[in-house]
Amino acid sequence: MADLYLGGIADVDWREQFRMHISDDITVFDPMIDGYESLNDLELANQVARELYYIEECNLVIFYINDKWKGASTLLELGDAVGSDKSVIVCLDGKIKGGNKIKRYCEYRGVHVVSTIDELVMAAEEYLSQEELANTEESY
Repeated sequence: MADLYLGGIADVDWREQFRMHISDDITVFDPMIDGYESLNDLELANQVARELYYIEECNLVIFYINDKWKGASTLLELGDAVGSDKSVIVCLDGKIKGGNKIKRYCEYRGVHVVSTIDELVMAAEEYLSQEELANTEESY
């Protein structure tokens, strides 16, 4: 199973940048698929079920939102992950319409918020290393 789930805007650039900088020993599930817009109803239902499964199974869920963000589905996934007590980190990169409200919501719910991909990588690595250390200590 993957260590973390990549959520947020459907843009390959930030995903590639994140993957280039994240530690090689961290496994990443990225739900991006080619042809998402042309999925039929059954294929879309299966894709959504797959995404929800990985959100539930991953140790950490991250969301990247920048000024290209337009979809409400990111907020649905974010709310679902937070409501399911998942560990979540949100990157609000740049000036985003509604970004201040998203940030306040996250702060209220105890979600870690960062403002760059570099900070997102650092926060994800730190969280996962602390979790690994805690799991190691529990096994003794």
